[in-house]
Amino acid sequence: MYSIHGSIRGKKLPLLYSLLPNKDQKTYEELFRIVAQHVRRKPDYITIDFEKAAENAFNVIYPGCEILGCFFHFKKCIWKHICELHLKKEFLENQNNRRTMKNLAALAFVPPNNVVEEFGRIKENASDILDVLGTWAWGDTSIWNWIPESDPKAKDAFDTSISKGINTFDTAETYGNGESERCIARYKLNHPAAADIVIATKFFPTPYKLFYPSSLINALRASLARLKIECVDLYQIHGPIHLRSIEVVGDALAEAVKLGLTKTVGVSNYSTAEMIRMYDCLQKHGIQLASNQVEYSLIRRLPETSGHIAACHKRGVAVLGYCSL
Repeated sequence: MYSIHGSIRGKKLPLLYSLLPNKDQKTYEELFRIVAQHVRRKPDYITIDFEKAAENAFNVIYPGCEILGCFFHFKKCIWKHICELHLKKEFLENQNNRRTMKNLAALAFVPPNNVVEEFGRIKENASDILDVLGTWAWGDTSIWNWIPESDPKAKDAFDTSISKGINTFDTAETYGNGESERCIARYKLNHPAAADIVIATKFFPTPYKLFYPSSLINALRASLARLKIECVDLYQIHGPIHLRSIEVVGDALAEAVKLGLTKTVGVSNYSTAEMIRMYDCLQKHGIQLASNQVEYSLIRRLPETSGHIAACHKRGVAVLGYCSL
């Protein structure tokens, strides 16, 4: 149920109720187009509940109209994302992390030009919330010598990780030729903490994948089928080896978000310049680049010494380190 309210003689009253089949941008565009056909006057501004697809659709139907936020809905939006990112337990049980998450609401009172800077300060003062377990070895026979006897050991590692508070698993379509994703699907089946498990997977942009967004969307749908889920938490580009431009690939990632196939998008092994190009591309779609996964350890500190981590944090991009041990 989607409702539109209006201000009449100083009172906010419901004007329209609509049953929408989904929350896609195209659906919102159709709704607003019908409204525009029957109500000829253009609104001076609109206050919305931070639904990005609705915001994009409104900009299409009413270009130039000012879009305002609502503090109540802003806090609801923060809580929605806390739940979607499986951080509810952290919020309820960890006092430091709860304080950090609640501080995000204060950004509503920061001048717009300073929001990114203040968000960076909140992030700098935050403790690490998520540890990630990489699953490259799961199902991989050619490099990691996976055998049938490996499966119960991996399942034990999966269960132990969750019991110790590590509920995020990073996989890829190339890990074991998709078997790593199938392992995660099996291990989480009927697991009591299944609702709290966070899954990240990756698109491998081999040279023969030339047709975007279809190449990426089809690969993502195949990953979702192996994982036995409808939407993944994080979908990443495995590396900058695609023959098409970063902007073409970025547009495909944006399409994946708009289709509801992934909650967030990221990249892996991108240089600073490549990361910035992807960030800028996604910003045009109103989508945040969530992460860049790079090799980072005490031995290989290049992401730190080169300024790459600082460049990511300046843009609100999380840095995920692999081969850290």
